[in-house]
Amino acid sequence: MGIRGKCIVCKKEAVVRVDYARVYFCSVHFDKHFVKKVERTIKAHKMFRKGDRILVGVSGGKDSIALLHVLKRLQKKFQYELLPLFIDLGIGNFSQESREICEKICEQLSLELTVVSLRAEYGFSLRDAVRLTKRPPCSVCGLIKRHILSEYSIELKASKIATGHTLVDEAAFLFNILAQPDLLLLLKRSPVVPSLGNLPPKVKPLYRVYDYETQAYVTIHKLDYVKSKCPYSIGATSLKTKSILELIEAAKPGYLLNFIKGWYKVILPAICQDTKSGMKVLRCAECGLPARSEICSFCRLLKLVKRKMREEVEVS
Repeated sequence: MGIRGKCIVCKKEAVVRVDYARVYFCSVHFDKHFVKKVERTIKAHKMFRKGDRILVGVSGGKDSIALLHVLKRLQKKFQYELLPLFIDLGIGNFSQESREICEKICEQLSLELTVVSLRAEYGFSLRDAVRLTKRPPCSVCGLIKRHILSEYSIELKASKIATGHTLVDEAAFLFNILAQPDLLLLLKRSPVVPSLGNLPPKVKPLYRVYDYETQAYVTIHKLDYVKSKCPYSIGATSLKTKSILELIEAAKPGYLLNFIKGWYKVILPAICQDTKSGMKVLRCAECGLPARSEICSFCRLLKLVKRKMREEVEVS
């Protein structure tokens, strides 16, 4: 990690500089800093309680790998059960590598991994959906993942769903939504998204963690993760927004952390206090999960993809 400086705790050579706090850490004390930061976030938002069954979405990327690893280390303290789940989207070698890495970390942590194949379960892959619908890949991918996590949270009797969203993920989402205001989406973006219908709450234990902190964590612990980029991420709007936000953060360390903390503590409660009470929870007529309309977005996507696939067969 090539850092010049001394650890603020023990004065040994540092391996990480935490820019927003302007401090350096050696590997031992950065590890303690990271775990303590996640623990404080969990406690501050009362994310978990004794006996929780936590469905953890793992993709093989550094953030979800770091999340699963640190939650395993905190398991004895909070006394919950971890249920890691990997979604095989059918993106060729990328999905295969991602799956193998998730299987590896779960074996190391003595956890049972649930693998859901999009093609086996629903009859299509992400490639099919993108090709046939012409929709933005990241949008389709997010829709699919949210639906499957929701569906399997019920099947596995999970009491919480945990995802590896980091600080820049949250900030990028909020900036993009502010450009096209959608109060319902804003309400669903919180460190703890309350239970909706028969779905458990969703929590984000890493929402105050910078990307370079998860990178340092997996490096220090020598955790394997997918280093290649998803082939569908090229040109993604979210990545462009993240690049801009990272430039702002580099010029003004701590900006993103203050923005997110201020948003969730002050702004969001103020603008949405009346909206929550007026929200109606519908149930999708197809899958039965909570939805914003009679048929949820995933089931509409599923119908569209299946129809397009049938049309292709008929033409050929």
